[in-house]
Amino acid sequence: MSMPKYALHDFIATVPSCVQTTCLSVVLEIFELGQCDRLVVVSEQQYPIGVLYPSRLISYGCGVGFDVQQPLSALGVAVVEPIVTLPAELSVEQFRFYVNSQSKTNTDFDWALVDLDGKFLGLLDSTRLLPFFGVPSINRYRQTTCRR
Repeated sequence: MSMPKYALHDFIATVPSCVQTTCLSVVLEIFELGQCDRLVVVSEQQYPIGVLYPSRLISYGCGVGFDVQQPLSALGVAVVEPIVTLPAELSVEQFRFYVNSQSKTNTDFDWALVDLDGKFLGLLDSTRLLPFFGVPSINRYRQTTCRR
């Protein structure tokens, strides 16, 4: 029996995004209200630029402080982590090949999925992809090996 064909668009995780000209006060509000651990920064054309983590803002703010009315772009690229973009139409098998071809020291933890025009759709929910890479479900593992 063959495995069904899945594309990466079947594994999109919705995360907040903002353009690089967004004021820091709005960025901070997104983090607070959205209770999220990351924010994708996009260009005016909605092309992914990178990921912003609250910890990067903290370390930047502790070093030099910042005016919350300035745009995110005023902080420079130091606070936004670059992100690898992948077409959402890529199959899981093609993604497996891509991952295997990358250096094992690659530290990219997030992948941005984009449409055919390169516009941001969401992040790849890599947790849901684990079974396709031979990682068993934790629930199955608990049921078969753990006795209480």
